[in-house]
Amino acid sequence: MIMIIIIACLYYTLYRWIHPGSGRIYNYSYNPPKTFGKDDITNEDLIQREDDKPETVRKRLESYDNVTAPLIQYYSKRGILETFSGTKSDVIYVNVQKWLEEQVNDNTEVNKS
Repeated sequence: MIMIIIIACLYYTLYRWIHPGSGRIYNYSYNPPKTFGKDDITNEDLIQREDDKPETVRKRLESYDNVTAPLIQYYSKRGILETFSGTKSDVIYVNVQKWLEEQVNDNTEVNKS
C-alpha cells in the first residue's frame, strides 16, 4: 500500500512546477502553463522546488514508511488498527471523523457504567 502512495506522490510532484517570483503553481497533468516551462503572465522560467523533486519525495516517503511500519504492525497485532482508504482528503476525513466520534461515544458509555 505504501508503494502506491509513493507512486502517487511522485506522479503529482513530478508535474508540479512554480513561478518563483509570484508563487503561481502549474501542474502539467491538469493545469499546464500555456508555454512549456514559462509562466503565463511574465513568461519567466518555471522551477521545480527541491522538495518536489522525485528523489526528495521518494526519500521522505521511504523514511516515513520505516518509522510507521513498526507502529502499524504493533496496533494491527492487537486488533486496534483502523485503516481508511481513498484519494481525496475531504472524503476520507468524513469517515475518520465518524469513526473517532463512535470511539469517543463508546468510551463515554463504558466510563458511565
